[in-house]
Amino acid sequence: MNFSSRLFCAVLFAITVTPVHAADHVYGTVSPWGQMVDPDGDCSFTVNRDAITIGFSGTVQGLDAEQGRMNAPRILRSMEGDFAVEVTVDGNLPLPDDESARAYVSGGLVLLQDDRNYIRFERASFTRAGVVNHYANFEQRIDAKRTRMGLFKDFPLPNDQPVDLRLEVSAGTVRALVRLADQSWHEMGTAKLDDESTYSVGVSGVNTSGKPVNVSFRGIKHQQPLVAIEAKSRSNLDLSAPAKVVALPSITTSGFNKFMGEIMKLQQRSKDVDSMDAQARQQWIDDAKKVVKEGAGPAAMRFSPLLVSGLSRSFQEAGDHDLAISVFNQFIEVFNNMEDDDAARVAKQLKTTRDQLKAKLEMIGKPLEIEGETLSGGALDWQSYKGKVVLVDFWASWCGPCRREIPNVLEQYRNFHDQGFEVVGICLDTDRDKAEKYNADEKIPWPSLFAKDAGWKHPMATKYGVTAIPTAILVDRDGNVVSLSARGEKLGELLTDLIGPVDPVISAGESAALRQQWLDALQNFERILQDDANHISARHGATLSAYMLQDTDRYLTHAKAAYQLTKELRTENIGVSARLVGAASLMPGAFDDFDAAIELTPPSWKEGKQFRDSRNHLLVLKRAERFEELLATCDKLVGVADGPHDRSMLLHLKATSLYHLDRINEANTLLLQARKIFAESMPAIGAGRQIPGEHYDWFVIGVSARNDANQVALEKLDDALAANPDDMDLLATRAQLHFLWHRWEAATRDFQKLAQHKPLDLKTLEHAAVSAVLAGHVEEYRNLSNELEQLLDKVENSESAWRIARILVLVPNTIGNEDRLLTAVRENAKQRRFWWRHQALVSVLYRSGKYEEASALITPTLAVARARPQRDELVTRLWQSMIQCQLGDQAMAKKTLVMVTTYMDENPKTAGVHIQGSEVTELMVLRREAENLIGKGDDI
Repeated sequence: MNFSSRLFCAVLFAITVTPVHAADHVYGTVSPWGQMVDPDGDCSFTVNRDAITIGFSGTVQGLDAEQGRMNAPRILRSMEGDFAVEVTVDGNLPLPDDESARAYVSGGLVLLQDDRNYIRFERASFTRAGVVNHYANFEQRIDAKRTRMGLFKDFPLPNDQPVDLRLEVSAGTVRALVRLADQSWHEMGTAKLDDESTYSVGVSGVNTSGKPVNVSFRGIKHQQPLVAIEAKSRSNLDLSAPAKVVALPSITTSGFNKFMGEIMKLQQRSKDVDSMDAQARQQWIDDAKKVVKEGAGPAAMRFSPLLVSGLSRSFQEAGDHDLAISVFNQFIEVFNNMEDDDAARVAKQLKTTRDQLKAKLEMIGKPLEIEGETLSGGALDWQSYKGKVVLVDFWASWCGPCRREIPNVLEQYRNFHDQGFEVVGICLDTDRDKAEKYNADEKIPWPSLFAKDAGWKHPMATKYGVTAIPTAILVDRDGNVVSLSARGEKLGELLTDLIGPVDPVISAGESAALRQQWLDALQNFERILQDDANHISARHGATLSAYMLQDTDRYLTHAKAAYQLTKELRTENIGVSARLVGAASLMPGAFDDFDAAIELTPPSWKEGKQFRDSRNHLLVLKRAERFEELLATCDKLVGVADGPHDRSMLLHLKATSLYHLDRINEANTLLLQARKIFAESMPAIGAGRQIPGEHYDWFVIGVSARNDANQVALEKLDDALAANPDDMDLLATRAQLHFLWHRWEAATRDFQKLAQHKPLDLKTLEHAAVSAVLAGHVEEYRNLSNELEQLLDKVENSESAWRIARILVLVPNTIGNEDRLLTAVRENAKQRRFWWRHQALVSVLYRSGKYEEASALITPTLAVARARPQRDELVTRLWQSMIQCQLGDQAMAKKTLVMVTTYMDENPKTAGVHIQGSEVTELMVLRREAENLIGKGDDI
């Protein structure tokens, strides 16, 4: 016999039970279950927290008084008077694979007067001739004779789900109730025992498979005084027949078994629901309707509500809420057409379930308001949760599934609390002391509402139609419901979507270190801002860092300053202005002049197809609650967002707009798509990384606002790479950091090493090629340029052709296929009025010797450049000078070049020439080429 050593000493105490036979192997008692008895001495009991597993040996163990076989292991305690006992039995009971085998495995409740008079109520699995049935079995023995054999059709069960069983005893009448998790109770029927003062009550099971079997029980509850539970449906079985041998009913092997076989086939198709199109899903429903219409009468009536609920649940999980409701309507019509009393009852039950589901689904996307008194006696301040992601958890201390979910909620609370995740419990206990004790035992840190003597009638449970627990409602930062079943793995997935990923290699104990990293970054930014309040990078980084820390006060301080800064920058750098506005839109309160904020995002980006620039405009529209405009803009950008993170973000923003426009089902569909994209794109994170992957680049770029901070960041990366030399994510980050700070030689080394381990993507190829040419490695540059040009077949008509062109024109005689490149950049220039697109076309025309056509484009290109940083206009002017020279206008070429070089020498910072002391930039390379062609200042 195996026991958890942690609990063994604490749980053993004496409980009076019905005497056992001398030959029985009697073990200790475990609270609150009872005394463990194994008649044959060949089974085991494994005790864990709130759970017990009985290990059956390979011999036959049963509770069949009529066959003289009462050797099953059991755990019993004595109870008297009126009472109830309830337990959860786990699913997936094992059965033999041999199709010729006949076997029965069960686990459930047993209520004994003695070995000849008792009641069994259990979840059972039975196989014969390859046909498997799973059902709830309710049987009685009177004077060692069975009054009725349980039938498969009494209450069929899915094998993979736990089931709750409950026996209520009142004046000798025993009432049996069963339910699946999150569903309402079903009354199987009643039985009658002699009204004795004492019964032995507990759990047991049966195993005739000939193989070892484990059956697990959880959360046993003994209720006294009895509070009867209301059942939503009934089978009306009556086991209180006279004490005589009853003819055992024959088991139909044709109609019923065929029906159950078809049901199992339908259930197996649920795993493919995500990949089904609308036609395939409807075909699934039609097949189910056909099975029910042709099914075995009473079995179809009994099992159909479960079947329909299962289909509906599959569609809900796939995000198809319209079909989740439609499946109920279609089956209601089926049963209404049968013109039968039982069919009418099923149709009525389906209508009730459908209406409840409708009401719940309508909550999604709408605000949730919670109020009431907490267990500690104070009033809950729901407004204090504004801006947080909140799980509203309906629970009770006696609820087994609730107790099993608590460890998961605690884990997610530890993972996400520092990032803005909160939990509010709503306790449906009637006994305050038990609720408080459970909270104390589990060390639950969040508040729970409690209403004296209310139980299921708690005002919040009534308000939101809660009829089953646990019910876990998740609310986003805007206070709107995003999920009605935020449990298990789904809770973690939802929190990752709403808050951001948690690094899987970081333990809860290291979360403080992560927070410290962001705090250090914020402090670095704030030191810079003390010297220069208008430092753009520092203000942007401080706003984002404060947001990551969920420090609302500091975020609003920096967000308001960032927003004011955008008004000054509008004409100088539209791109930076838009990013500052986007950062200031992450939380409410930074600004309220939404019209002005929207105007601060460039019109060309509003209507365009480059998501990374447009997303700031979308964030402002969301903050301004202009959901129709947000939806229209999102539609223009669907399909062109760069990368999985941007696509996921776009879908979330579109879903938000749909929620507020009361298009709930569409919103949920998009959220499921977004979650799938996000989950599939999450990169493996190296053990040396100390910052969540999604935010690592922000941290590195952010702390790089000063040389000393930049050096610290590089040292961290060097240390991490020393410990994890094969972590290519870290190497790529260091290469980008070198590139950002114009350390061309170091960047080239890192990019070369990176290329040895994996193919470089477009962005990395761009940066590697620029680093190589500016470090003087022309041959390396030409090799990388060749790789870039090969990508043109994939991006010829996309957003990226101009980016490739920008690199290929840096050095003369690099372009391999000039016509193909020209075609691509011409198409790009038509799509968007962006400076780089026009400039790419000008430069490719120049490299192709088409000087007159290039000259004709200079004026419109300069018109676009004037709305951008001064550096961009200087680039166009340098190309203009070389074009003028090639067209024979030497004097004008010299005049243009002198204008550019004079400005660069007198205004190096504005021109973007000297960046942290580096004089080797793309602008300087172009200047040297122009000077070599036209002549330097002295020559001119």
